[in-house]
Amino acid sequence: MTQLAPACLVLLITLVFPVASIAQDEPAPKPPVHEGGPTPQADQEIEGVWERSIKTEAGKFRVVKEHNQHRTRVRVFDSSGKLLQEKTSRYDTETSGSVRIFTFF
Repeated sequence: MTQLAPACLVLLITLVFPVASIAQDEPAPKPPVHEGGPTPQADQEIEGVWERSIKTEAGKFRVVKEHNQHRTRVRVFDSSGKLLQEKTSRYDTETSGSVRIFTFF
């Protein structure tokens, strides 16, 4: 039971202090509100190439995702750089009030 008390204290401190520091910060600026339709700012934020590595029991893989002009291309490469899989899709951005929506299909 005595070993549980320090663990509970660490958990409590971890939960309380981040909330306290967030409460003291200034609120984040609100993004501009567009009433429906595409949002040019969101399109600019999304466009680009995103890359990450994944290590599984089957090996190490590199995933490259590219957003460009409402089209997405995802490619998966093995550790030697060989293309294993490629998928494409389309996406749209819009808003509903102050909520930004990303839809892919």
